[in-house]
Amino acid sequence: MKKTFIFLLAQVFPFVIFAQTEIFEAIRDGNQERFMQLVQDPKNVNASIKWQEKTWLYENFTPLMQAVSYQREEMVLELLKRKAKANAKCKVIEGYEIDKCDAKVTGYTALHMAAAKGNENIIKLLIRAGADTRAEVKIKFRHKECYKTKDGWFVEEFVLGPQGYAETFGQNDAARIIRTAKGSKWIKEPIK
Repeated sequence: MKKTFIFLLAQVFPFVIFAQTEIFEAIRDGNQERFMQLVQDPKNVNASIKWQEKTWLYENFTPLMQAVSYQREEMVLELLKRKAKANAKCKVIEGYEIDKCDAKVTGYTALHMAAAKGNENIIKLLIRAGADTRAEVKIKFRHKECYKTKDGWFVEEFVLGPQGYAETFGQNDAARIIRTAKGSKWIKEPIK
């Protein structure tokens, strides 16, 4: 009985993995038609997987994060309409470097990604969907004396909110939108 179960699991598991990664590939490739087919299944909207993108290895990566990363505004909107979790957090477990210092990143959200890219429309969509403008990403360096601040201090780890993340990447307009979102008229507009 146990051997039969393991055999059946081995036969089914590759299809489960394929179904979950297929939406990520449709987003990456900009395949709107396939994407729309895949989001019909609610399980695909908030799928969470390990995902390799170039040198970065993500854990708990979601389709919303993928759509933000590739700046697929229509796909971001569709995922949010279908209740994608705007505050889902992932980790970057490999490939993240600052000034050639290898770091582990936790608490990374779609809003942090949008802030780094500077896409104002996506930032507004995420905030309107409830993305936390104070969510902190924690960047921890693997070597204690690796990263030095402008003041000459060695830093083992630091945290940044989406506004700070935007500023770090030179996205000053994005940082302003995040900073002033709470009092803005657009924040109350429904996602449609």
